[in-house]
Amino acid sequence: MMTSIRLQSTLLVLSFALASCGQEHLTEAPAPERSVVGLPPNYAPGQPGYPGGAPGYGMPQPGAPQGGGAGGGAQAQAIVQAAARAWASVNTLSAKYDLRETKGSEVETAKVTFYYKKPGRYRYEVAQHSTSIKNGSTSTFDTRSRQITSRLGGIGGLVPLKGSLDDARSKSLRGWTLDQTDYGTQFEQFLVPGAMVTGGEVPGVGLVLELQRPARYNGGVDAMRATLDPQRLLPMMIEMTAGGQLVYKKRFSGLQVNPSISADKFNL
Repeated sequence: MMTSIRLQSTLLVLSFALASCGQEHLTEAPAPERSVVGLPPNYAPGQPGYPGGAPGYGMPQPGAPQGGGAGGGAQAQAIVQAAARAWASVNTLSAKYDLRETKGSEVETAKVTFYYKKPGRYRYEVAQHSTSIKNGSTSTFDTRSRQITSRLGGIGGLVPLKGSLDDARSKSLRGWTLDQTDYGTQFEQFLVPGAMVTGGEVPGVGLVLELQRPARYNGGVDAMRATLDPQRLLPMMIEMTAGGQLVYKKRFSGLQVNPSISADKFNL
């Protein structure tokens, strides 16, 4: 009898936690962010409005070719083609990322370690999150089936929670699903044949690609930009703007390409 009461109490706590998950976000006045997104194609250091006046941000200097898709310039097209070959060679991936996403005065932040296995399996281990119930949680999902399994941190992790990527508790502050913001989906939008991508080499930053009006996002996203590792040609940072303001920034670190990852890693 006592065991049954304890189980019912635990399930009640889990139900309450799930109801609040995805609803609790840190509210504050967003701090100014320096971004490489949203600058005119030939914006250079020293021009009015250049972010922080710091060198290394902005698009290539005047005269550099622009455009990676149909009708685009040779430089951006070459980067896109090389990046597509690099991504095609990736079968598994692991990295950490720091996320900052804003909506008005609300701010969502997270520190996550993720594992990826083609064609669409992910494992997210959340070290810190502005929604406290997500601290210490682990989730696995598949972008093909769009199913997700999660374990909350602490006692909440005793029972795995299954659902859909469309569930409100799985969405970000701006209402984006995990298969809109995963590493592969974001990168592949730049690599679609015919996509109008501008970009080039930015001194002190690396290779930068920008996609105007990416189709997969609601909320009036103006542009999405990927800063690539110049050797691996894989994203080290993804940013998005809406209404001319930086609303999304995900910075990757500790990137490992094609590590050995057991299939059990994606089971909870």
